[in-house]
Amino acid sequence: MNEEHIEREGQGPPEDRDEFRRMMDSLDPHELRASVERLDTALEADPDDVSALIERGVARSDLGDDRRALDDYGRAIRLEPGNVTAHRRRAHSHMQLGEHRLALEDYDVAVSLEPGHALTLCNRGAAFVALGDLSRAIEDFDAAIGLDDGDAGAYYNRGCAHAALGDPGRAVEDFGRAIAINPGMAAAYHNRGIAYGVIGDSERAVADFDAATEIEPLSNLSRHSAGVMRLKLDDDEGAVRDFDAVLGLDPDNAGALRYRGMALSNLGRYDDAIGDFDSSLRLDPGNVRTLASRALAHAKLGRYDSEIEDYNIAIETDPGNAELLCGRGNARMRLGRIGEAIEDFNTVLAADPDNVDALCARGFAHMEMGEYEEAFRDYDRLIEIAPDQSVVYYGRGCAYYYMGEPRRAVEEFGRSIALDPDNVHALRNRAVLHVDLNEPEKALGDLDKLVFLSPDDAFAYQARGIALADLGRYDDALREFNAAISLDPDDPESYNQRGLVRTKLGDHQGAREDFEQAAQLGARGFIDGAGNLIIVVAPGSMSEKKES
Repeated sequence: MNEEHIEREGQGPPEDRDEFRRMMDSLDPHELRASVERLDTALEADPDDVSALIERGVARSDLGDDRRALDDYGRAIRLEPGNVTAHRRRAHSHMQLGEHRLALEDYDVAVSLEPGHALTLCNRGAAFVALGDLSRAIEDFDAAIGLDDGDAGAYYNRGCAHAALGDPGRAVEDFGRAIAINPGMAAAYHNRGIAYGVIGDSERAVADFDAATEIEPLSNLSRHSAGVMRLKLDDDEGAVRDFDAVLGLDPDNAGALRYRGMALSNLGRYDDAIGDFDSSLRLDPGNVRTLASRALAHAKLGRYDSEIEDYNIAIETDPGNAELLCGRGNARMRLGRIGEAIEDFNTVLAADPDNVDALCARGFAHMEMGEYEEAFRDYDRLIEIAPDQSVVYYGRGCAYYYMGEPRRAVEEFGRSIALDPDNVHALRNRAVLHVDLNEPEKALGDLDKLVFLSPDDAFAYQARGIALADLGRYDDALREFNAAISLDPDDPESYNQRGLVRTKLGDHQGAREDFEQAAQLGARGFIDGAGNLIIVVAPGSMSEKKES
């Protein structure tokens, strides 16, 4: 949660404002400098003029010269120790300089001199926030609101304190009150957006970040936050637009380049994403999050050596990072370097024996090595610690299949699908096994769902055609093979199967043409001796989430 707070002076009720403070509010830097020169002359004539000292201190503070402002306030306080305005103004300059403990001392004096001043209590609360004493901060904000319930800044500050204490619900309430009083308070919208994000209400968070950006269109903070939240909402096009705007104002924003790269990756624009990651890394070399994101983009393009190179660089910076080690292990598996992959997973598990991602990935690696006993040992442990993870049962199903136990494989794929009904890999594999076990009706149930989930998957139509042919529904099967060939005209098996169906339908010329095309492309059986149509997909991360 952003712990930004407002420390204000001269924003209370009109009767509490000094006349010179109202005047200073309207001056530009040139006029402020002229005012300082005028006050220099006045103080040469009367060095003990407390009002002139305070007024010059205010002008210097407004010009950003808080150190010299402190000198003026200090002289005024030495002349009039009970001057509450001098104490408040000196506290303000201490806050501006990050001297929060000294600011608190002056606010304590000001509160003792004027206990019922809401603005002083609010500003002392801001000092407590800066010092990390959030409970006392809230006490001051409560008191300030009790004295003036129309002070947007007091509600805003209390909201920040509640957020910092881990109470986003109460923070949302306070930011809402601040906005109701002052609809133009961009910071209240921004911080309420953060609180909504913590609660998990991403849509309201985006709306608040957008509102803050509309109020302050030249500020990138809320626009950047909106982009991050849109990533969480899978609104990748919207995220790209947000980060385009951020980068239009700040072309060298390494974080915005990284996040835009992530959104572009999600959209399948991997080369563009890598370009953004490259630019981000030129600005922030060695950033492990950017390196990991670029590694994933390389993987999508099949550039596994480049993927591993990025993980190597990131791991040099953060050698104990389990996510990086699992990522590199999975990349090594994709290159067939199974032994090295297992070394990475073992490194993770040596530090964290119940790391779910590492156990799952090592189980797949052992299966690839034909080490089924070791694979099942990892899967059994996963069932103990993560029994609700679909991928665990999917992995066990693959292992049982390769061990020659298709019935048990079907059972495990079923458990996987029960936990994740949209798991296309488990649906595909179970359908293949139902066909292999001469259970075409059951296969059709899975294949219908697979076609619904992946309407561009040629295999799903091909397999559905085979199941329909097994049921003697040759016209329906022909339609499925036609669809499969239109999606993937280079797969010989669809031509081979269509040729068989055309033979059943008496279209011998068409069948001959299909068999010739299949032979030219290199036909093979639906499930060959190695079971190559059973898909084994090792998960990148069981706990993978979009980044914020």
